[in-house]
Formats: sequence, C-alpha cells, structure tokens
Amino acid sequence: MGLEDKVVISTALTGVAANGNQCKWIPYTPQEIAEEALHAYNTGAPIVHIHGREYDGTPSWRLEIFREIMQEVRRRCPIINFSTGAVGIDRTPESHTSESSNQK
Repeated sequence: MGLEDKVVISTALTGVAANGNQCKWIPYTPQEIAEEALHAYNTGAPIVHIHGREYDGTPSWRLEIFREIMQEVRRRCPIINFSTGAVGIDRTPESHTSESSNQK
C-alpha cells in the first residue's frame, strides 16, 4: 500500500446546532460524547471533532464543559486529535465590543 492509498478518518460527533428533536442519537453529556468517541476510535477514526453541549442539549462554549468532555474521551480511548468548535469563547454581549470602539 502506497502513501496515496492511506486515509485518516475524522468523526464529527455532535453537530453544531442539531438537537434531539432532529436526531435522537445525538450525544449531549460528556459521558455520551465520550462513548461515541470510543465507538469511532474502535471503528478506525483517530480524530474526533465535537461541539460542547450543556446537559440539556443546548450548545455550550463553557471551558468547563469542554474540559469534562476531553477528560471523559481521554479516559476511554487514545484519540490522537481532539478538535473543538469555539472552545472557551466568551458569548456575552460585552465580549463583542471591539477594543478600538472603547478608546477615546
């Protein structure tokens, strides 16, 4: 097998805004996401891409949620790349004010 025959599989586990009404199999909790990561790893995907979710399934950008997801995933399998969507971004209205608009 030559280099041109090799592939790397990346798995998107949660979707950015999908919810349980659209698909009942979407994982929400860090434990559910980690179980899906383990399943992906066991079927050949060394990369997982996740979007954080609060326990009720709504999107989350809280660092604590991403940390918990990462810990749960790493506890279960040796994923080589764990990419996230917008981890740690402050979503408050104040955070969207540019520095230049605050200068006099």
